[in-house]
Amino acid sequence: MRLLEKDLIQRSASATAVWKALQAVDLSHQPAGGTHDASQSTQKPVYRRAFVGRESEIRQLHQAFDTALSG
Repeated sequence: MRLLEKDLIQRSASATAVWKALQAVDLSHQPAGGTHDASQSTQKPVYRRAFVGRESEIRQLHQAFDTALSG
């Protein structure tokens, strides 16, 4: 979560600090195949939806990406 902080003071100060933070991530709890476990949504704050109430905007963004990718 520190890597996602808006406040610069709260974020890692260097690439070395980021590297150490990433190395410390415990991947042993990841589900096989990288699928998302719905129970994680309430257990870990990183899985919280940050765009609640923005479904229309998210839909527009997805459509724009699809249009761009299709040429």
